[in-house]
Amino acid sequence: MGVIAMSATPTEDSQSRKEVISNACHWHAFPPSFRTLWELTQIRPKQRLLELIAKGEINSAMTREEAVALRPVDVRVCAAAPLGAVAAPNASTATANAEIAGV
Repeated sequence: MGVIAMSATPTEDSQSRKEVISNACHWHAFPPSFRTLWELTQIRPKQRLLELIAKGEINSAMTREEAVALRPVDVRVCAAAPLGAVAAPNASTATANAEIAGV
């Protein structure tokens, strides 16, 4: 699978994004759909989430598909894949996945 950039600890990054989502000052920009809102919680890092809110790219009229498009590519691939599917972003990963599957 692809490499996913992470902060010092996953908990710090997760906590900081929750702080943005739970901040009432930002609620005007969030869509009413819980699924779309969850997709927004996957945007990393916290600073990028804040920038997207400030630029108006995150807004109350956005769709889930628009929120997914704002996420990192590796996360979008995994989110779009059917349950149980293995994403293959490059040839070496595809070969390794085929070996695991016994193909």
